[in-house]
Amino acid sequence: MQGWIKLHRKLIEWEWYSDKNVKALFLHCLLKANIKDKKWKGVDIKKGQFFTSTSSLAFELDMTVKQIRIAMKKLESTGETASKGASNGTLITVCNYDIYQTTGQVEGQATGQARGKLGASQGQQLKNNKKEENIKNYILWSEKSDNEIYKYCINYILGNNELKEPLDYLLKLDGQLTEEKFLSILEVSKKHGTKITDKLMKLEETLTNKNGKGYKDLSKTLHNWVKYNYAK
Repeated sequence: MQGWIKLHRKLIEWEWYSDKNVKALFLHCLLKANIKDKKWKGVDIKKGQFFTSTSSLAFELDMTVKQIRIAMKKLESTGETASKGASNGTLITVCNYDIYQTTGQVEGQATGQARGKLGASQGQQLKNNKKEENIKNYILWSEKSDNEIYKYCINYILGNNELKEPLDYLLKLDGQLTEEKFLSILEVSKKHGTKITDKLMKLEETLTNKNGKGYKDLSKTLHNWVKYNYAK
């Protein structure tokens, strides 16, 4: 493989820049993507695309298959890449490839598009900052709490118990579970015979399907879900 790719300094402002797995995978995709249309084993591979497999990416990047899948899911969630499975592998598309590797008169248009994308990234960064703040608060609250059930649920949200990954969307919501709010919800859960962790996971799945939209306050939402929704 010959040639080179462009890499803009604004990459350091990208929302996934601090996620080493996502950053490594995206740069790898830029390096692997076709610079022009061509055929591969009878399949049309367009500019900005390449054919691979999850296991191949894991080997090339010295990552696990699970890490590749998680990183790819994050890239797809923000429109950086798209993938299409096939019987003999996966077709990866670097979306808006020309924005990253354009030349000549297209650059002005690409710059405008990139700035728009940067604005969206900055909005996402605010959500990420909120998440980091909530993580710090949870750790602080858990250290001060004597309630083992509360600590268990907090660790559940942070991914330190059965979950290997934190409940990302829940961590970005407002109205997080202070111990006082949690104890109030716990009383409701006992009355209705519901399990709080089940509601946390179900709520995270719902938010994932809605791309984080639909709920604002974790404490109020969880209280309502424990009391009214999915009681059985």
